[in-house]
Amino acid sequence: MSLKKTLSKKCNHSFGNEDGNSKMMSFGWPEFIEWEGMRKDYWMDDKLIVEAHVSIKKMTGFYGENLKNFDAMRDFSDENTVEALLSIGAALTTPSVVDRCEKYLIEKSRKTLKKRLQLALKYNLEKLKSHCFESMKSNSDVRSVIPRNLSEIDRQMLELLLQKALSFG
Repeated sequence: MSLKKTLSKKCNHSFGNEDGNSKMMSFGWPEFIEWEGMRKDYWMDDKLIVEAHVSIKKMTGFYGENLKNFDAMRDFSDENTVEALLSIGAALTTPSVVDRCEKYLIEKSRKTLKKRLQLALKYNLEKLKSHCFESMKSNSDVRSVIPRNLSEIDRQMLELLLQKALSFG
């Protein structure tokens, strides 16, 4: 998909009650772009792609660990986080989130080969799928990814797994 037009702005904007006025609230930034201008110039195929880099300098009224930079490429906190992020990333069509999850699953995940292949198939992660196939070094590796109920896997994948198993001789 080629973009119709791009807009980039770098600035500082305070949301909320920076001046101590507890009644002042802010839920947006209307000066960034007018709605009609955005619809006319940036909307394409009923989609709007937005990428935002946000740094939080100070938060009040929230408990727990303060997040300082959403784009810090921190490691995922656990193996479950990556699945939740994949689900959200796929549902919201956010390629950067899906790509980051795929990279994590290839480079750092401790999930089983079977689970990683299931995720690759479910979310159409071609690099992860290739990585899973390259990781299969024996017939037992191939058997480990085949579900007990063969109807849970599509015919094309079964053919690929059979070809992989036959390649071991």
